[in-house]
Amino acid sequence: VMQNTYLAIGYGTSMTNTDMAFWGANGAQSVMNELYGTGHTKPSVDATNAYNTTLEVLPNGATHFVSTRTLDPGTPNTFVIPLDTPINMICAFLNTTSNLQYHTAPNHFQWTMQLNSNGT
Repeated sequence: VMQNTYLAIGYGTSMTNTDMAFWGANGAQSVMNELYGTGHTKPSVDATNAYNTTLEVLPNGATHFVSTRTLDPGTPNTFVIPLDTPINMICAFLNTTSNLQYHTAPNHFQWTMQLNSNGT
């Protein structure tokens, strides 16, 4: 994630009523938070973060995040990722701030993800 930008992904077709992961790049103050969105308001930070994250600020100013989580972390408001099933995903980003801000098109896109039990 480039310096002074953010990237957020959500499980579903919108950022409403969905679990999200948020990465904000701001040098040594970079953060990774698990969020839960309820509508066109700022999502709340989950009390228990299901992600384990390490980060490194690279020479080019970008922050390299590595975040992992189990398929079912068993925490409130955390999406259970099913195997062998396509799921809708959504992404939002801004290249002007590392703080979560409301975004409009074209700063979001959707795709389908499938994690298979055979490892593909």
